[in-house]
Amino acid sequence: MRRTQIYLDERQTQELDERASTRGATRSELIREAVDSYLGVNEDELARVARFHEAVKATAGVAPYLRAGDEYVEESRAAGGRKLTRLEQRAG
Repeated sequence: MRRTQIYLDERQTQELDERASTRGATRSELIREAVDSYLGVNEDELARVARFHEAVKATAGVAPYLRAGDEYVEESRAAGGRKLTRLEQRAG
């Protein structure tokens, strides 16, 4: 990490300090997040996706009476195809 100095006006400084206090973060952390957001790097989104994947791993298999997701999707697609065929036969 490299140290960088910037000039902020009073309003920016005050708002950053208020938000930092609310989140329990530092002014520097908020500025780094803002720069990442501007550059297209969203650590919050990456962290959210990582938490989602961890939750999926943690809950996999807790309801053994339910079909696996891929099986459910394939069965739904097959059922949809059969329904479409019936509708075409009626129309045709």
